[in-house]
Amino acid sequence: MEKMVEQIKKLVAIKFIGYWPNDWVLRLLALLFAVFLWYFVVGEDKVDTHILIPVELVNLPRDLVVTNQFKQQLEVTISGPRGLVDGLRRRHISRSINLSEAQPGITTIRNDPKSIPFPRGIKVLRIHPAHITLLIDRLKEKSLPIQADISGQPAVGYELIDLQLEPAAINISGPEVKISGIELLRTIPIDISNLNASVVRRVPLLLDQELLELLGEVTVNVTIIIREKNR
Repeated sequence: MEKMVEQIKKLVAIKFIGYWPNDWVLRLLALLFAVFLWYFVVGEDKVDTHILIPVELVNLPRDLVVTNQFKQQLEVTISGPRGLVDGLRRRHISRSINLSEAQPGITTIRNDPKSIPFPRGIKVLRIHPAHITLLIDRLKEKSLPIQADISGQPAVGYELIDLQLEPAAINISGPEVKISGIELLRTIPIDISNLNASVVRRVPLLLDQELLELLGEVTVNVTIIIREKNR
């Protein structure tokens, strides 16, 4: 910068130096930069376009969980110089929601233009949805015993002695409202019809949709102990 200033000074006749402020070169450079910036922001062709902005939840306390489905992306209509708009596709811009002070219950967040860090020169025309609603609950952990359900009867002259499960219980973590009323888990019915010997079967658990989302597909090994009846 200093070399540029000195070169500009040499290009000006010495007799005019007295009529200019001491910092005239810096003022001239500032003016040229302002003109360039004005052209870049105002003089360039403007375009309107639609972009998708991801929603990011940050700083959610470890003992809380969001229990509802919400829109993961915002549909944003923007206007601005073509160069700036094209450059947005190379930048990671997101709608960050700080949940550090969240409490259990319903939280509604408004999406306004200031909530998305667009660069200067970009004008936000529309944001959809305008609000995001979050259902927040406490995160609870508990151990649930597993019960094996059976159907049918062993072969004539044989009886069921015991059912041994591995594992016998499963640790589950999830929203308090969803798991507080659950006391045990069950397997699908195990058919022991006409069994005359002990067997081991791998059996899935009987889960409703909410538990399936929390646990996924879960199976257990069930040892079915059969013996001949005493005569």
